[in-house]
Amino acid sequence: LAKNFKEPGGQQLDWGNHVHDQMAARCGEKRVALPVDLQMYEPWAAKVLGDTPPENVFVEQGLAMTADFTSTGNFDNDVWLRVKCDLYKTVGDVALAVDWKTGKIIEDSVQLALTAACIFAKHDEVKAVRSTYVWLKEDAESSETFFREDMPIVWRNIWHRIEAMETAF
Repeated sequence: LAKNFKEPGGQQLDWGNHVHDQMAARCGEKRVALPVDLQMYEPWAAKVLGDTPPENVFVEQGLAMTADFTSTGNFDNDVWLRVKCDLYKTVGDVALAVDWKTGKIIEDSVQLALTAACIFAKHDEVKAVRSTYVWLKEDAESSETFFREDMPIVWRNIWHRIEAMETAF
């Protein structure tokens, strides 16, 4: 995509951006209270944060990996995969990744798997990642748990999609 590309706006996109910005402020280091129009999402923020210290919670993080599955900078020359994680936290050797969703429920575990892969690449100590969509409008969640030792199987199951994208590119 062109560096200057900007997705066209719209009411739904603007709402989604507002929600993401406010949830990031609520769950980030300063733990800012949600505005009145988003108070109904406070239980989700509280549930996700639990008693995790702020230094173990990462909001709106760009994570990236190289083609040999090692962590790299989001815009480094060796980047092969980038993901944007709305929130993830680490507690010992486990992590929770959260993707706030403001639209209708659409299941796609590939995005969850790719987020987990990037967390594994960045955090050697993490052995398991629970990757979760939080469907705010529906007050629901869908999760999948990934274990470091199972990632070769996950990659094998999605590799055909990667090859199709590489061919198209």
